Amino acid sequence: MQTHLQYLGRIPHIDVVCLQTFSVFAKAASNPKKSDRTLKPWEETLNNKERTIILKEQSDWERAVEIFEWFKKKDCYELNIIHYNIMLRILGRARRWDQVERLWSEMKSRNVIPTNSTYGTLIDSYSKGGLKEKALLWLEEMQSQGLQPDEVTMGIVVQTYKLAGEFEEAERFFKKWMSVGYLSKMKAARLQPDIVSYRTLIYAFSIRHMVSEAEALTLEMEEQGLEMDEFTQSALTRMYLGAGLVEQSWAWFEKFHQDGRMSSECYSANIDAFGEHEELSLAESAYRCCLDRQKLSVLVFNVMIKVYGIAKKYEKACELFDTMEDHRINPDEYTYNSLIQILSGADLPDRAKFYVQKMQEAGLIEDCIPYSAVISNFAKLGELEKAVSLFKEMVGFAVQPDIVLYGVLINAFAEAGSVRGALSYVDAMKDAGFTANAVINNSLIKLYTKVGYLNEARETYELVRSSADGPDIYASNCMIDLYCERGMIKEAEEIFEDLKQRTDANEFSFAMMLRMYKKAKKVSKAVKIAHEMKELGLLSEPLSYSNAIEVFVMDGRLKEAAETFFQMMDAGVQPNDAVFRSLGIVLIRCGASNLAIDHMESRRKEDAKSGLKAWAETMSAIMRAYDDTLQSCGETKYLSELDADDVTNRKPKPLTGVTNLTQSSYG
Repeated sequence: MQTHLQYLGRIPHIDVVCLQTFSVFAKAASNPKKSDRTLKPWEETLNNKERTIILKEQSDWERAVEIFEWFKKKDCYELNIIHYNIMLRILGRARRWDQVERLWSEMKSRNVIPTNSTYGTLIDSYSKGGLKEKALLWLEEMQSQGLQPDEVTMGIVVQTYKLAGEFEEAERFFKKWMSVGYLSKMKAARLQPDIVSYRTLIYAFSIRHMVSEAEALTLEMEEQGLEMDEFTQSALTRMYLGAGLVEQSWAWFEKFHQDGRMSSECYSANIDAFGEHEELSLAESAYRCCLDRQKLSVLVFNVMIKVYGIAKKYEKACELFDTMEDHRINPDEYTYNSLIQILSGADLPDRAKFYVQKMQEAGLIEDCIPYSAVISNFAKLGELEKAVSLFKEMVGFAVQPDIVLYGVLINAFAEAGSVRGALSYVDAMKDAGFTANAVINNSLIKLYTKVGYLNEARETYELVRSSADGPDIYASNCMIDLYCERGMIKEAEEIFEDLKQRTDANEFSFAMMLRMYKKAKKVSKAVKIAHEMKELGLLSEPLSYSNAIEVFVMDGRLKEAAETFFQMMDAGVQPNDAVFRSLGIVLIRCGASNLAIDHMESRRKEDAKSGLKAWAETMSAIMRAYDDTLQSCGETKYLSELDADDVTNRKPKPLTGVTNLTQSSYG
């Protein structure tokens, strides 16, 4: 206020005596009569600048509207776009969107043409007011009028897109804006960019790793004596690291460190940047620099612990935590949670439990999340007693478990096949007022199918099927597996077809159906499944290959069996014994003796590598000699015991013994 009053004192037709009146007016209550009386002496003498100053002084939107309406009422006053922009900013800051819309309509009716600044004000106001979609609509309106945002508005728009989750649009908008060369146009027009312009552009360049452009603007800032803020400084550290310029990143950091201008927050940001780019030694050096400057804070410790977690230096993370007391800095909930999550993620639940207990002693636990992380890790490692013990300890401190934690314990007991244990936590969950969700029901399906509880599994599965999310692929496969074991072909087919329609069927789904059809002697259906698996690229596991090869042999498709074997070899999948039993049938079908096959198997078991090579060479010879009819054999040199002419002239033998050789593929 004082600055503007001093300015008014220099206006020729307003003397110093009148300044007190202006001061009174600027603070006047919302009273039309009082406002009219206060401004009466200057009713016909206030110029545009003076009216601008008076409007800018208003902190109360109602008072500003009152003054603005008073100006409009006096025909001697001209209200231009600058005055409207001020009012739009005041009303937008007050979240008076109805008044903003009213003023916008008035501008159109009075033919007051909006400028770049007008749209920038509207975009900024609506964005900060949480109305991101409306802010972007103002951008569309702006561009439809042939106007483009300046660098400040550009930054606002980019941030607005990001807050709305439209990151690609933010990138597209920035690139387009960078191509509209706004900064160059400013300089060509002899307009000097301000510090906000520089910071906005440098940050935009930095996140896109546009090193030379960012460095050029940084140099300009230094030449003009403009100060680099800490946010932009750390952004440039990240830029150098992201561009692979590690030495430059350290030199840039060290420059600010030596100047003594870095706060604890800035040290934290730089340590975080080094850590995220896996430059552990630089992160540790930056931490020591912070220590030397006595700028340590809980934030610095939190970031450094996070860095050690990224680097998998778990012992160092714990040691750093233990030094906090020496520096008279108390860990906060973020410190504890970070360390607990790091140790749990590293399968060190006993260490993590220690810090959960310290966190409890410090009175910093507000929910079950720290406990849940450790209990989940104990459960994952199969240490159910420790998981249950910690759960009871948590409840003893009146920390309430959530449905996620109940789900963890239910699933853990389901994995262990303990119906009693799982159902005890289902009951506890219901007593706590929770309803089983899809995740928990899927765990129960897994449990019931594992222990063979057909009716319970079916009921739970139907319950999940009727829910919005539906069953997951694992639960569906469990049901298929259970039905296959019980020989319930129709029920298994129903779930399998449902999975296929949802494109959720995976290799295990197909493999179980293949096994079921094979056991039921439905060879044609088994072959169809095997063909589908090959076409969909769902052959990757040894059991899948062995079953596919086996059904091809059962159906007399010897060449397809051999082709699948070579596909298996090319994929680097080690054949199991069932595969060689099936291949042995192929050789017998082509006239080989059991003695010859036994010889090759003995060789494979003595030396897996050379034995596998011998099988591959033999099958390759069969492939070359065997014609596409799959019913006769050609010349082959695969075994010294077999005469080539004898093999060529020998008629194929019937597929005797196939059934006995194929019973143990899946057990």
